[in-house]
Amino acid sequence: MKILRIFIFMILSLQSISNADDSLNVKFLDLNYILINSLEGKKIIKKIKESNNILFEKHSKIQKKLENDKNEILSQQNILEKDIYNEKVTIHQRNIEKFQKDKQSDLNKINDFKTEETNKLLKNIDRILLEYTKENDINLIFKKESLIVSNINLDITKIILENLNNDFKDNN
Repeated sequence: MKILRIFIFMILSLQSISNADDSLNVKFLDLNYILINSLEGKKIIKKIKESNNILFEKHSKIQKKLENDKNEILSQQNILEKDIYNEKVTIHQRNIEKFQKDKQSDLNKINDFKTEETNKLLKNIDRILLEYTKENDINLIFKKESLIVSNINLDITKIILENLNNDFKDNN
């Protein structure tokens, strides 16, 4: 019931806006499509995948070494003196903790990179959208995800993607 009220309110609001100005120019855009398919977006995704692959290999090697060390320590349990064995176990536990911290730090660096680069891309998209709205006298641009039904002729996704890609090519 609450959703129906919100929907009716939105329709009435849009209708009152359109009554106020019959030449209201409204468009929509698929932002996710642009993020994934733009040259800049593809470059970001490629760097993230490469970094993830490198880290996966690095972490797998370390994890394998830690597992081998664990097995070696366990195999020496009955041979070593209790103090020496306990010391080796403690050192191994510290190595595991260090590995877990380093792994988390590496993942945080990738996430920070992703956030920073995505924000730069979004700023570029925003700048291009502002230019496009001024040049084409557009009053509103909606995200495609927030629309229920729309006319495909109002979609400016491909135009903005092309402008973004041209801008990227010019700057690289």
